[in-house]
Amino acid sequence: MLPDATLAAIREEFDAGRADETETAAAIRAAWREAGDLVDPHTAVALAVADRDTSDSKIPNIVLSTAHAGEISRCGRGRLRRAAATAGLARGPDDQVRTHQGDEERFSRSRAIRALGQPRREAGSCRMSVDVTKLPSGLTVITDTMPHLETAALGVWAGVGGRDEKPNEHGISHLLEHMAFKGTTRRSSREIVEEIEAVGGDLNAGTSTETTAYYARVMKADVPLALDVLSDILANPSFVPDELEREKSVIVQEIGAAQDTPDDVVFEHLNELCYPDQPMGRSLLGTAKTLKKFDRDMLRGYLSTHYRGPDMVVAAAGAVDHKRVVEEVTQRFASFDAHARAEAASRRCSARAARAWCIATSNRRI
Repeated sequence: MLPDATLAAIREEFDAGRADETETAAAIRAAWREAGDLVDPHTAVALAVADRDTSDSKIPNIVLSTAHAGEISRCGRGRLRRAAATAGLARGPDDQVRTHQGDEERFSRSRAIRALGQPRREAGSCRMSVDVTKLPSGLTVITDTMPHLETAALGVWAGVGGRDEKPNEHGISHLLEHMAFKGTTRRSSREIVEEIEAVGGDLNAGTSTETTAYYARVMKADVPLALDVLSDILANPSFVPDELEREKSVIVQEIGAAQDTPDDVVFEHLNELCYPDQPMGRSLLGTAKTLKKFDRDMLRGYLSTHYRGPDMVVAAAGAVDHKRVVEEVTQRFASFDAHARAEAASRRCSARAARAWCIATSNRRI
């Protein structure tokens, strides 16, 4: 094992930004040669992942499974992913807060992890594993391929939330999120859940003031299934009236539960004071009065207005291939083309105007 003092000195240089990953890897090599002993598991992984000279026979070609993978919080409130141990040397407990705060910067200069035996990246290349494609519909597809994993996390993020609601739409974003899982023209609410859970997956959603997200976690082979289910619940919701009334009652109970939770009450009062008479100052849940007025036509109108390609992102990370994900999204999310939706909305408005004219004409004749 390398002396603790040596590891601490190398880590201090890296954390302070005085040494990048390549320089840190070189320092580890030099210290290992000097010590003449095997490094600890986390340093071994750092050696394998770092940009190293694979022709150097003095460096052990090992990757130990004891390194901790990055964790993605399953809590409803968003958090940054914890830095993986493979990002560098083992960290002490006192580094946790700093690690959270520095995650975005640290990941922005990270590189794709490759299995041993694969060619390393070209010298001077800063290629990341994140790929971005913007489809003709305006929808953006983002993937972060992690070939060492056998699972994937993926979802659809729509740029609509509580702040986009008009006074008579208070709470509709959250209600729409609930109703997405209550059946489509192709699947019942039970089939939506069973198809994902039958393959060991997980399906969920969440609403915020800025965005609404629908996401799934599945095995590598089930990524197409997850994309199919996610596109189905957003493109083909049935909005069955009985299910709608039932879900309204569920949300009214949520409102009551929130009012019985002191920290929720305090937070909502704070928002009301900071953002008076505007959407940001209102609760995402809505009120019993506003919920009562919502019907399937209002939900469909809100969906077609705000769920448009340019305002949506499909993101996937883990065992995914960017090209295949783009192909799947192009096929399954074709109905979210902004131009097609605008034309469909125009046709619906024309049809409604024609019906109204016919009714008015009939009444005059009578």
